[in-house]
Amino acid sequence: MSAAPIAFGGFAARAASGDFWNTKQPSEWSGDEVAKLLNDSPWAKEFLLQLNNQAMLGHGGAYGRRNMGSGTTGPTGPNVQVKVLVRWESAKPVWEAKKLAAPKDAKDHYLVSLTGMPISGPDPTDSGNDEAEDRLKDQTTIERKGKEPIAPDSVTSTEGPGFPSIVFAFPRDYQPIEPSEKELTFILKVGKSMELKAKFNIHDMMYRGDLAL
Repeated sequence: MSAAPIAFGGFAARAASGDFWNTKQPSEWSGDEVAKLLNDSPWAKEFLLQLNNQAMLGHGGAYGRRNMGSGTTGPTGPNVQVKVLVRWESAKPVWEAKKLAAPKDAKDHYLVSLTGMPISGPDPTDSGNDEAEDRLKDQTTIERKGKEPIAPDSVTSTEGPGFPSIVFAFPRDYQPIEPSEKELTFILKVGKSMELKAKFNIHDMMYRGDLAL
C-alpha cells in the first residue's frame, strides 16, 4: 500500500516508501534499481495486451509480426499476447538512469516511448511514410480530467536491444501538466476495436521536489 504524498521542507515526498530515486544519487543506483526505474516505476509501466486479427485490421505486415508472442485462436483469428512498455523518456530520472544527457527535444516536449507494440505494415517512422505517421499521431493522446487532450507533434523511432521503440513528442506548451493534477493517461487506439490506456499517478512522478515529465 503506497503512502499519500506529504509536504516536507517544500518538497513532495512519499511518507513511507523512501523511493531510492529520491534518497540516493543516480551514481549510487544499483543495476537492479536502474532496471526497476526503467521498467516498473512511476515513469515506466508494462502492460500485457491480447490482440486479434480484428484489432490489427489495417496493420498487416512483417514490421509488427516479428514482435508477436504466443496466443490462442478466437472467432476473429489468432489471439496474440504481447507485452508493451510505456515510458516517459523526457523525465529526468529516466535519462539519468540511462546515464545520458537530456534528450534534445525534452525541453519543449513530453517524450513518451512505446516498446513492444506490434504496429505492423511499413515502419511508420520511415522517411517519406507520412500517411502512416499521421495515422499514429491521430490515434494517440495524453488525457487528463477537465483538460483538452494533448496530441503528439511528431512520431519517431529509436533502435536499441530487441525491438525498436516508437517515441511520441507531445508539446509542453499546450495546457502544461501541473503537479496539482492527479492522473494522466497515455492512450493509443489499436486497430478498430481496442485501446491501450496507460495511467500514471502525477503525485508519484515527483523527483527531488519537481514534477519529472
